Amino acid sequence: MIDLHCHDCVHALLGSGFTLHDEAFVVGFTMGNDLRTNHFHLAIFKICSLLFYPEPYRFQRDHLPTFDSRLAQGRSAKVRNINQLDFCALEDQPLNTLRAWIGIS
Repeated sequence: MIDLHCHDCVHALLGSGFTLHDEAFVVGFTMGNDLRTNHFHLAIFKICSLLFYPEPYRFQRDHLPTFDSRLAQGRSAKVRNINQLDFCALEDQPLNTLRAWIGIS
């Protein structure tokens, strides 16, 4: 779970844009980074994003490899549960500093 402001901060932190592949990147990283995410959550997300998300937000099968690779990257980051970070308290930090702290390049 993450609010829209924090989700947008994760986009900036990861240096991603706002295409569906970028969204798969951000959501995959964030879900992989959350210690509570399990296989059931992943299956439900994939089903919902492929079948029930409204157009133009609906994922296609070719978005899932991006999601899966970023899920693995999120799981290997030094800082976990970035969806719970107080981004307002970190807004004065340079992105490169935050990326290094979290363990992403």
